[in-house]
Amino acid sequence: MANQQQFHVTWQKMKDGHIDALEQLYRANFQKFYDYGMRMTQDASMVEDVIQEVFLRLWEKRQRLAHPNHVVGYLMQVFRNLLIDHIRSGERQSDLLLDYPHLRPPWIAPHENTIIREERKRNRDKELHRLLEDLPGRQREIVYLLHYKEMSYDQVSKLLNIKKRTVYNLAFRALRNMRQKIRFQIH
Repeated sequence: MANQQQFHVTWQKMKDGHIDALEQLYRANFQKFYDYGMRMTQDASMVEDVIQEVFLRLWEKRQRLAHPNHVVGYLMQVFRNLLIDHIRSGERQSDLLLDYPHLRPPWIAPHENTIIREERKRNRDKELHRLLEDLPGRQREIVYLLHYKEMSYDQVSKLLNIKKRTVYNLAFRALRNMRQKIRFQIH
């Protein structure tokens, strides 16, 4: 997508329920959001999670959204606000200490950061595996193929003999289900 006019056309298609348009917006903006987010925090997984959350919310609320004057600017503002919320939240407070060593209390030795990160990664992997196991079979299969086997939506569509739109919808439902379970556990 090269110009603002194309973004407006794609935005309207997304609002009309064309998931391909959402994917176009995602692909056109992912790197910009990622680069910007990495300047705010060194937590790549947080940045990627927030980018996904922006587009998940966009899809869920598409029918109620206005048509912004500047699509990319609007999306960037939503991303920035969500990322700031995540950074400020208690969920990631200890991660900030790892990202900003000068804030680290003196009783935590630097080599402990590596141990802490590895343990957190193991815990996240275990939790992700548990969340995947809780998904309905078709959603679990699609998430596995997309994220673990790194297949494209087209490849999954052909492999499972279903429409590409169905793959998108099931993938979004799976992510929404996983996020809801995570939020439920936190509260």
